[in-house]
Amino acid sequence: MRAGCGEWDWIAWGMHEARVIRRRGRWIVTAVVLLLVALLAVLALWPKRLHSGGGVNVTVADAAAPVGDNGESAAEKARRAAIAALGPIKRREGTNAADYYREAIGLYGGLTDDEKKMIAAWRVKGDAKAAAALYAKIQPIMELIRKGRTANYADWGVGPFTTPDDPSVSMADGAVMNSIRNLALMSGWEANYRFGSDPAGALGDLAAEDALGRSGDDRLIGFLIENGVHANAMSVLAANAGEISGNGGADLSYLIDPMGVYQGYQAGMNGEAYAFQAMVDGFNDPANQARVVSFLNQFIHYPNPNNGPAGLSPAQVVSEFRWIEQTEEALGGTLQEPDAQFQQWWAGKQAEAASMPIAAGSLASLLPSRARAQTVLVQNAMVEAGLALEQGGQAQFQSIPDPITGQPFTYTQTASGFTLTSSFKSSGGKPVTLSFGAPTGQ
Repeated sequence: MRAGCGEWDWIAWGMHEARVIRRRGRWIVTAVVLLLVALLAVLALWPKRLHSGGGVNVTVADAAAPVGDNGESAAEKARRAAIAALGPIKRREGTNAADYYREAIGLYGGLTDDEKKMIAAWRVKGDAKAAAALYAKIQPIMELIRKGRTANYADWGVGPFTTPDDPSVSMADGAVMNSIRNLALMSGWEANYRFGSDPAGALGDLAAEDALGRSGDDRLIGFLIENGVHANAMSVLAANAGEISGNGGADLSYLIDPMGVYQGYQAGMNGEAYAFQAMVDGFNDPANQARVVSFLNQFIHYPNPNNGPAGLSPAQVVSEFRWIEQTEEALGGTLQEPDAQFQQWWAGKQAEAASMPIAAGSLASLLPSRARAQTVLVQNAMVEAGLALEQGGQAQFQSIPDPITGQPFTYTQTASGFTLTSSFKSSGGKPVTLSFGAPTGQ
């Protein structure tokens, strides 16, 4: 978990990001647009000028003329096609995890306020009898969450973003995220309780919680919630690391496998890119031109440094949207790159965006998402290193470096166990830290 934050702050942070995006989206007359994390961040850069004079002044006639392919080479088109193939793919065959999760959230509604408070304070050792009763009561809910992990696919039925003024997408998305949050909090509490008698089963339940977190939408906001759920699972796991024997088996491997982070971040960035592509497509689609044009005329009024109108033409707006789309797709695949290679690429993107007002603001909002993904990678490695220490493997601990900095984690003894700290700082500017419980018998 992050230093100085409460136990559930990771999930709360993800939900906060969602609420911020929804509040910004209210600028659209009746819609709450969980649309473009990057675009809406750009709009926030000039909050007092959004409805000032000048700007795009797009007309349907302007939009009727399709914009060219922006000079893409055949290799670039092939690269983008390959990346797009990794994006949101919903498999309809077999069982849908969301069906189990919906049934689970219905049962969750039967919990009392006191029981929900107990769940939120999972580190607090409260009344043993009440805890045992709650553990038994939530087992039918947990069984549904466990089934969700084994389902063939997860589709909450929200649907992809296609137009900028559809409130049904954002409202349904908000309900899904709240459901995931509540079930994740409960799953973490249950696993923490279960570690005392059945560590293997508790690990399996944390893996089921993690699968729940991965079931959200295929946009960046879904990845943020996934991060929050995963960080909570890592906190519970670390606190009970002394109960785990051996290598933790397949469930632990599932939890700390970096490939899950790589794929989740790529899917999230692809989802954002898809939303920009939908805007571009709508710009050239007679059936959607009016709505897209209305959206642009309401919000794309960017002043230049001299407080005059930016004077962006329709072609320029679409060109910048396409640039953002391509950049988001490419950014999603950079987590495995050496930092020096990434920084060189990023500097090039900053230079490209310097003359593009929409793209420049969007670029500034994208980097924190990558830092959040890197934080998850650091936490995963911390768990692996911490388990090595719990089991007496000092040599193995030293062989598991921070995946971002390449340096060993800093070990600090505490009254209840120890902490591991990375010199890598999360998007909030604080070093990533994880607290571990003492080994069994100590």
